[in-house]
Amino acid sequence: AVPDIEPSAFHCMLRYVHHLDPRLCLDNAMQVYRAADKYQIFGLLEACGTFIDEHVDPSNVTQVLTLFDVACRMGLERYSHTFLQILEQLSRVQTRQVLQAKEFLELHSVSLATLLGSDGLCVHEELLWTAIRSWAEVRAMYKEQSAEPEATGHVAENKPTAVAASELVPSWQDAIRPLR
Repeated sequence: AVPDIEPSAFHCMLRYVHHLDPRLCLDNAMQVYRAADKYQIFGLLEACGTFIDEHVDPSNVTQVLTLFDVACRMGLERYSHTFLQILEQLSRVQTRQVLQAKEFLELHSVSLATLLGSDGLCVHEELLWTAIRSWAEVRAMYKEQSAEPEATGHVAENKPTAVAASELVPSWQDAIRPLR
């Protein structure tokens, strides 16, 4: 087992080195890119880069938010910067879609801090505060409900499906504190 590479990414890498189609898709391309970079498989690295560049829809808010989050979590500077630029452009014309997306609520704190640190983000302060507060409340809600969101009978329409255990906090204020 290779601890820092997803098994599916490793499988794609093995397919590539055996001269088979690596079976790239947007769900695995970032992980395969990271694995190819780590093991210096430059042909696969280039193939992943080309695949990502050709298949990302810059008008698809949820797709860009998800890929931005993955790139930030994995430390892929090239792509976190690329997707950040796309999000900056989207924030000018689709502000509500960006800030109210389920994927925004699922952003890792590293990704959110990167987004908030951007000079190109163009959103109204009140909308941004509301979105950040919702992001923080999700972390507190999951902590309180400890993996059983149905317990209270309250199920949010845009409720995120996954929040990392390390992101759970006792209150929304505790979630925002590290973002300063």
